[in-house]
Amino acid sequence: MAQLSYAGTMNDMSQLPVRVPVSDQGAIKAAVKRDGVVIVTDLPGDEHAPGYWEGIAGELPALCFGNSNLIPGEPPVACLHQEFARFEQLQMLQAAYGDEGAVLSKATEGELARKAEQKGLPHFTEIPWQHGLHQNPHTDGYVYGDHVPDHIFLLVEQQADTGGESFFVDGERVLERLRTGPDADSLLPLLETLVYDQTESAETGGYFQGRSSKGPLFGRRPDGRLQWKRMLGKDQLQTKEDMQAVPVPRSCWAVTPETRAMAAKIGARLAPEDVLRRVDLAIQAESENAGRVRLNKGEAVCVDNYRVLHAREAFNTGERRLWRVWTWTTSSDGRPDGDGQPVSTPLDIHLDLTAPDASP
Repeated sequence: MAQLSYAGTMNDMSQLPVRVPVSDQGAIKAAVKRDGVVIVTDLPGDEHAPGYWEGIAGELPALCFGNSNLIPGEPPVACLHQEFARFEQLQMLQAAYGDEGAVLSKATEGELARKAEQKGLPHFTEIPWQHGLHQNPHTDGYVYGDHVPDHIFLLVEQQADTGGESFFVDGERVLERLRTGPDADSLLPLLETLVYDQTESAETGGYFQGRSSKGPLFGRRPDGRLQWKRMLGKDQLQTKEDMQAVPVPRSCWAVTPETRAMAAKIGARLAPEDVLRRVDLAIQAESENAGRVRLNKGEAVCVDNYRVLHAREAFNTGERRLWRVWTWTTSSDGRPDGDGQPVSTPLDIHLDLTAPDASP
């Protein structure tokens, strides 16, 4: 990989992504390359037509990049990310398997789930996603290890009444902050040298046991594109604290004996843990500085998932419905299951109450 020289950042004055009509594919590509993120507008079709939102979500990668720039494989990882998803699934289970008129409660959840499984229904997600909490900056798809999607789309079907503004942390800005900070001469070489375990696992606070991933924190691809990722534990992805939280949310990178041996061998003047702490502090500082943008219904944000972390502010009222699309372009390291093969994610929600064997 190329050296970590400064490559410029998103709209250096505002740090806000530009809005580009979906019809202007060239401008979309240019904005993503320059800024790492772009808001796509003026999506085609009738939003009131049956299946519109799912259909347009699946079409976004080709509309924005062109089929020739995508690694083939159907279906893409496209699923509804609904902040009320878990509660709504419980409501569906209650309607299908609960006693008529019974009050939905935590106490009945396990029994409802067992009845669903007995009917052959795929289990609903057990992720305790809490409505409205602040979401910290992160990379999507780190469960796939080295094969995270290199671009993601977030399509707004319905926005919260208030709050829920999105913000983005550009890795280029994080590097520039570290470059001008204390002990930069000692720190910067370690960012692309020390090998950390970046595998998602229960030991590091993750939701799932992900695919193995080990390597330096930052690197550059041959074309100069920055590549890094930030994995957050289930207790740190969402927080009730504000942006001044102490301690700051911690990236779930693990220091291994290999990391310590390498640090000793190269005579590192900073401990591996201190390197991680300084990166997290830089991320937090950039989070505070990043501009906030409210995505409107029918808009989609496209994020370079190698370079830019994404997050959003808390919201208090209303239902927020977002379609999440994970995309692997020909500039990525490949789809996790190989070219041309379907990809699924444990975060997808699969609950089909119309199946023949799903009747109560």
